[in-house]
Amino acid sequence: MNEPKNGSFIGLPHDLVRCDVWVGLSPNAVKVLIGIWDRYNGHNNGDLRFGYAHAERLLGCSTATAKRTFGELKNTGLIEAVEKGSFANKANARKGMVTGWRINAIKPTGKPNGNPPARRRQNSSDGVPGDP
Repeated sequence: MNEPKNGSFIGLPHDLVRCDVWVGLSPNAVKVLIGIWDRYNGHNNGDLRFGYAHAERLLGCSTATAKRTFGELKNTGLIEAVEKGSFANKANARKGMVTGWRINAIKPTGKPNGNPPARRRQNSSDGVPGDP
């Protein structure tokens, strides 16, 4: 695994981690989302390359589990494929390219979106506040 660079970090917006979608994510989906987000450099949202093989290594899982995890993230609206990767030997296929993802919780400016894919929880039993 790569070592962090000069104290860099991944900032998860409060609006994201306090929304119903985040709370409902499986642990595998959280790890893969963070794995995709780890590739974000402040300017490359929409070109975050992360494929099934990356997820398999990160999770220590099968291809089927990796596919389900990506499906979960896509179905929540947290990520979307911008450019589909391909390893097929088809004409005009981008051979050897991993899918490029956009994280929808990041604005084009690089700042957190502030609009999570679902409403925030109002009064949760775990002490996480909702909107006033």
